[in-house]
Amino acid sequence: MARLIAFAVAVAGVAATWLFLSRTYVGTAIRAISQDRQIMPLMGVNPGRIFTITSALGGALAGLGGCLLVLQYDIHPAIGLSFGPITFLICVLGGLGNMLGGLIAAFIFAQFISVGGFFFHIEWGYVIAFVFFIAVMFWRPQGILGRDGDVRLDRHDVSGIRLSGIDRQGLAANGRPHSALQNVAVVVGH
Repeated sequence: MARLIAFAVAVAGVAATWLFLSRTYVGTAIRAISQDRQIMPLMGVNPGRIFTITSALGGALAGLGGCLLVLQYDIHPAIGLSFGPITFLICVLGGLGNMLGGLIAAFIFAQFISVGGFFFHIEWGYVIAFVFFIAVMFWRPQGILGRDGDVRLDRHDVSGIRLSGIDRQGLAANGRPHSALQNVAVVVGH
């Protein structure tokens, strides 16, 4: 029962974080400042405020994760050493900065570890998951759902701020903004 409660709370936390990052101005500013830190003050965003909010959000999510760990594991000072490397591999496998990719990668890793631990010893489950990670990195170095490239600001335009690949309203040829940075440009009015 404790695992189901932890799973439900974790899914609710992921959904709330995704909604915050994708549906609010502050969330859009967080995503935009991660794409180009130097240009955001020119678009009317206070980077210090965004860094403070991001740190608070990260601390809150780490606290939530710690509370959910208490339901399943004994707590000791070195507990982070057992989860740190696997968390890093999950983030890279999913695609850095991609929440859905991280969620999919976590499920993939969990299945490899569980099935490998069922048929072999649990350490072999980790070995199988790590071999899978290496194979995927050769096939898709940007991760499962990572993008090949980002639309960035053209820094060589000295006549003013101009976003590459979009029109004056901040829309691409298909009518949708390319990135969070362009969404902020649309909201601020550049």
